[in-house]
Amino acid sequence: MTPMEQARLIRRLKEQYHVKPGRPWEGQGTANSAKMAELAQILEIPERTLRRLDRLNDLIPALQALAEPPLRGGHLLLARNYVEPTFLGAV
Repeated sequence: MTPMEQARLIRRLKEQYHVKPGRPWEGQGTANSAKMAELAQILEIPERTLRRLDRLNDLIPALQALAEPPLRGGHLLLARNYVEPTFLGAV
């Protein structure tokens, strides 16, 4: 499972467990922290890793594509938009 697939799974689980986005308000912080800890336990990963993977969902789509495995040179095509052709040679 790729990091982006894990991030999408975490986002869906957060919606199912009603974890509210944003910074916790008074009284809400302990409930969200407990839910995030429970999700981390379900997925058998550290809570810190869960939060890092969840942050991948906030990236723009072009950067999310870089977190995915290459699809038949897809990253090479994306790289051509950002790198000068002299670096790519005769590709």
